[in-house]
Order: sequence, then C-alpha cells, then structure tokens
Amino acid sequence: MDRRVVGRVTGAVATVLLAATVASAGSPVASAGPVARATDPDPRIGPLFVAGTPVHFCSGAVLHSAGGDLVVTAAHCLAGTGVGVGFVPGFDRGAAPFGEWAVTEVYLDPRWVATQDPRSDYAVVRVRRADAVGSVEASVGGGLPMTVAPAAGVGVTVTGYPAGDDRPVTCAGGVTSTTGYPTLACDGLSGGTSGAPWVDASGVGAVIGGLEQGGCTDSVSYSSAFGPDALTLVGRADAGAPGDVAPLAPMGPCTGS
Repeated sequence: MDRRVVGRVTGAVATVLLAATVASAGSPVASAGPVARATDPDPRIGPLFVAGTPVHFCSGAVLHSAGGDLVVTAAHCLAGTGVGVGFVPGFDRGAAPFGEWAVTEVYLDPRWVATQDPRSDYAVVRVRRADAVGSVEASVGGGLPMTVAPAAGVGVTVTGYPAGDDRPVTCAGGVTSTTGYPTLACDGLSGGTSGAPWVDASGVGAVIGGLEQGGCTDSVSYSSAFGPDALTLVGRADAGAPGDVAPLAPMGPCTGS
C-alpha cells in the first residue's frame, strides 16, 4: 500500500487524495521485527483533518516553541497556504479533548518549495483556535523539542494515525539509514501516518516522509534527515515570518507515475 496521502489545499477547500494500492519496490520485508499497535493517545500528537469533515489524512506533533503554536508534519502532506486543514491533538475514537486547531501558516525548507527535494520533506505549521485561551502547547501540557535526526542505532517511538482509523498506533524500534535517510523497520505504519514524529530522549528529530514520501510499504518508514535547516525553519516560524505556499507534492514511485 502507498502510504502517501496528500492534502490538496486551495483557498478554504481541501481535497484529500488517497492512492489505493501499489507494488512494493523490492522484496517484502519480514514481519519478525516491531509491529505498530493501537495505543492510548499522546496529547501532543494528532491527525491532520480536512477542516469540518471526519476525514484525516496525515499526522503531526506539537513543538515546543516560544509562541507555543507550532506543529511539525511532512511537507508532502500540504499544499497551498494550509487553509482548510485542521490539527486535532490527542484525537481518540471521535473525541477531540483539545479541540481542532486551524492551520494558519505553513513554513517549508526552500529546497522543498523549489524542487520538492525529498531530503527536505518536513513542514512546520502555525495553528490557532479562535475559542481557545492560550496556545496549543499550553492546552496539551507541553510540546516536543525539535532536534536533529537520530543517529543509526538510536531507539525511537513513532506514533501516528492511519487513515480511516480513529485510534493512534505506535511502534518503537532502532533507527538505521538508507542512502542518508533515517529508516525504521516496523510493520503497520500505514497510510495516514505520514508526518508522524519519531521521538527519542532529545525530542522529535524526524517525521515519516522523505524517501518515497515515507515508504512504499507499511513495513519500512523513512524520514528526511533533520539538520540545521530544519532547526532554522522552526526559528523562522517562531519569529512570525511570513509563511510559504506549499507546492503540490509530485506523485512518487509508489504509484508508478
């Protein structure tokens, strides 16, 4: 299955495209390793919704920031200015204990804007809720620090929301590397988990995305390697700089196009 799910945003309208099936680009991965399982929600993590609908299509996580209003996800999950996309932290079986937070700004690595370089497949978005007192970070009790990509051998926990499933799944495992992309072998991280944070003791240093927009199978996930450019992106967003307009992510090798 292609785990690439793109929110196409034009003005206030978001249309979600789901690619149904693809052929794996290689031999099947053995399922003897870690397997993602349903879990209780983490209030800092939630799905991205087409605002005002029950459709969620990617995942994201609240970042620790000066303004407390930033969320990290994958760049390929977004298009346009982000208007029409909502973030629901701690979502669980229809319950939204912290409400839905509207995306108001999108911040992208210049390489993604220019060429949709998979090595820069990450985005920081600003969110707000008109009826909320305080920020999303204050509402959920804290955010995750943004950090650099985990080194090979470091253990991470990945939590995200498969499309069509109203419970989060989580998986823990050791990071490896594939041509410079952080890699996690874990079965069950299916469509909708793009943008899910990879969390270790220092914070979030990766999200599902990057190579093959996160992976052509449910068994192996990738990320762009967060580095100084990713940290600079958080600084730019936190300073209140003007946001970017996200280009529509190209169809990748998983779809055969």
